[in-house]
Amino acid sequence: MCFLRQSGVDTLIQYCACSARPKTIIPDEAKFLSKEGFGILPVFQDGARYISNLSQQAGTANARAPRILPNVLAI
Repeated sequence: MCFLRQSGVDTLIQYCACSARPKTIIPDEAKFLSKEGFGILPVFQDGARYISNLSQQAGTANARAPRILPNVLAI
């Protein structure tokens, strides 16, 4: 953490997804980073390796997925 701060880093990027390969941060991790003075920038990124990942059905499923980040960060 000291190295990051000394290097001028104040925001950490957290990728989130709702696919079969979820990428999450647990509340304790988010609270720790926040207490250490870091902001957390969420980026939603789900699989798009195949053209079928960009279908209307996939988009609708993503839109209806639970709100992951607020639950993870206890917002």
